[in-house]
Formats: sequence, C-alpha cells, structure tokens
Amino acid sequence: SQVLTLAKSVSQLSIDIQYNYTLNDQIQNLRHDMEMLRSQMVIMKQSFVQQSNNNKLNENHNHNHQQQQQQQHQQSNHMVNGKNSHNKESNNNINGKKVDKIKKDDPPTLKQFLKKFGYEKYLKNFESEKIGITELMLLDEERLQKLGIPMGPRLRLSKEIKNFNNHNNNGIHKQQQQQQQSMMDGNRQQQMTDNFNIYAVV
Repeated sequence: SQVLTLAKSVSQLSIDIQYNYTLNDQIQNLRHDMEMLRSQMVIMKQSFVQQSNNNKLNENHNHNHQQQQQQQHQQSNHMVNGKNSHNKESNNNINGKKVDKIKKDDPPTLKQFLKKFGYEKYLKNFESEKIGITELMLLDEERLQKLGIPMGPRLRLSKEIKNFNNHNNNGIHKQQQQQQQSMMDGNRQQQMTDNFNIYAVV
C-alpha cells in the first residue's frame, strides 16, 4: 500500500514537473513575442516619423516651387508690361514725329500767311469770296485790287505769292529729279544683274 502511494506521488510529481517545463516554455515564447512586438512598434514609429518628415519636405518643396513660379510669372508680366509700355511710348513718339512732320510739311493757312505780314485784318476780304491759301496763290495784283486790298499790302502779297510759288515749283522740280535719278539707278542695277546672269550662263 505504501509503495502504491509512493508510486502515485512520484507520478504526480513527474506530471507537475512536466507542466512546469511546459509553462516555462510558454512564458519564454510570450516574452519572445512581446520583444518582437516591441521591435515592430519601434520600426513602425520610426517609419511614421520618417514619412511625416518626407511629407513636410515635399510640402515645403512644393510651396517653394509655387513661390518661384509666381515670382517668375510676376517678372514675366512686369517685363511684358514694360515692353508694351516701351512700345507704346515708341509708337507715340513715332506718331508724334509723323504728326509734327505732317504739320511742318503742310502749307500755312490763309490766316497764318496774312498774319506773317501783319495783314490779318484783310482776312474777311478773302473769306467773303471763299478764297483760301490755295486760291490765294492763283491771284495776281489786279485781282487783289478787286478784293479791296490797298496798294502797299497788295504789292507785298503779290511778291510773296510769287516767291511761294517759285519755292514750291523748285521743290516739285527737285522731287522729279530725285525720282528720275532713282529710276536710272534702278535701271543700271537691273542691267548689271542681267549682264551677270548672262556671264554666269556662259
């Protein structure tokens, strides 16, 4: 009976020891799993921090890029506006010069012509007969007398009308000479070109 009891005790003790070993193995496995989880948590945290930093860098880069594009766009607009302003000023200067040239080349009005010699008080005599500066240049001393112009102003106006007509005739003659010279130069150039082509063919 004692032997049987002892055998049961030994068997129970063996079972307890085996259970303890199994329990220790499970505890070790749990510890190992906990360490693995901790390592994974650390890695995940580092990855999250790295990703956040990358996102911030990308945001800063995009923001800087947008600022650079805006600055370039503003500079381009400024250059275009400056160029347009310069072109507008140039056009205004050119147009102003053209207007000045036209005004300079235009013949004087009848009032200006008479005022030059102090005869503007006779303007009504001409206006009543619908005579302008163009018609004035066709008048002789006799016709001026019929308009009621006194002898002194009449003689002066006749002389100035002749001078004005002679000046215009000289200008027209000079212009015709220039046109003829240009035509002659063009003919010479064409003849030289034709001769060169003939020699080239030969």
